[in-house]
Amino acid sequence: MKHDLADRRGLSSLAVLDDWRTWWRHWGPTIAAEHGRQGWILFLLDANEKIQEAAMLVSRVLRNKPEWGTAGWSQAEWLNVEEQTAEAAAWFAREAPGPMRDAPAWAQFLFSAQGGNLAVLKRLGRELRAVQEQGYLVATLERRPGEGVALGGDAKDVIMQEAD
Repeated sequence: MKHDLADRRGLSSLAVLDDWRTWWRHWGPTIAAEHGRQGWILFLLDANEKIQEAAMLVSRVLRNKPEWGTAGWSQAEWLNVEEQTAEAAAWFAREAPGPMRDAPAWAQFLFSAQGGNLAVLKRLGRELRAVQEQGYLVATLERRPGEGVALGGDAKDVIMQEAD
């Protein structure tokens, strides 16, 4: 299963993330089956899934937990996005040192890249949470037939709490 790297999926990150998640569901198990079940290989696979989950979380929260589709849906999107993305980065920092010891140099390079991706997602989660707490409304980047533009985040909950 080859993935088309061209990005012709509109403006939304959600469609791209769903496409890559489908691709990874094929390749993750294939890699594990063909290259063994060594700890460092399994950790590389787990870390990739953690990155995809965190990115999907940010994308769905940005779109106010869209009801028009369930792609990438997770209960985590109803929690604090800053805490969820920080936990993903903390998981990596906690768990990576063991598998990295046994990994070849090229895999250690990939571990570093994955750690960097999770650090960026942690910051995006923090930024998105700040936007929510400041009462800004985030919106979908493209309209869907019959949907219009959905307002985002849980800013309305923050506004309601401040009013109380």
